[in-house]
Amino acid sequence: AQREVHAELEETIADLLADLGLHADAVRLWSALAAELETRAPDARLAEVLVNRGVSVNLIGGADKAKVDFERALAILDDIGDKTSVQRGWALYNLGHHHGSGPGAEKGQAEELLRSAISVLEPHGPSRQLANAHYGLGRLLESRPDAEGAKRAFLAGIEVAEAAPETARTVIAGGYQQLSRAQAAIQDFAGAEESIRRAMAVFEEFAGKEHRLTLEAGNDLGRLLDATDRPVEALPHLER
Repeated sequence: AQREVHAELEETIADLLADLGLHADAVRLWSALAAELETRAPDARLAEVLVNRGVSVNLIGGADKAKVDFERALAILDDIGDKTSVQRGWALYNLGHHHGSGPGAEKGQAEELLRSAISVLEPHGPSRQLANAHYGLGRLLESRPDAEGAKRAFLAGIEVAEAAPETARTVIAGGYQQLSRAQAAIQDFAGAEESIRRAMAVFEEFAGKEHRLTLEAGNDLGRLLDATDRPVEALPHLER
């Protein structure tokens, strides 16, 4: 029992470290947990730890190692007959994100995985994971380019994020920022401006005027204003 409590505490600490952006430290804890769980029959808990480790590994530049974790997690879930859990959907999303990223992107496989993730996650109701799966699909479609498809995916993600309990407003704002780019690509400039201003206001409120997120949104707004022949309005945003 003490061992189980200790493991749960380590999981909580690893989650906190990842939330703080201390991914290398989180990976060390996830790896220790995985090693301990590997001493017994593979189960859903090991799959969850592998996915969490893979997310942090990917964020510190270990994309290939992360892919191994996501694939192993899905194999474990297959072996135990898990076809419908949130954990499965989250693993599918992360593997899809991997296949859709980088110079060797496999966009067809990525789209299949992302759509599968959405199908698995939707029955569980609105969640951060489902919102991210829609956003991921939107980014993939945007890269094709399929701006109309991307717009629909971003709108779906925003709707989910707004309905999901305890979703950070910055996650919703990120959806509006991505939506703005898709709207601009289909020349819905009024909609694009409204979306990016909504995103920028949230980033400024929660992170401050000089935060990277606020500045990036401001740059998007500046480029949009410049593209719509409003250089005087654009300049202050582009100079920051």
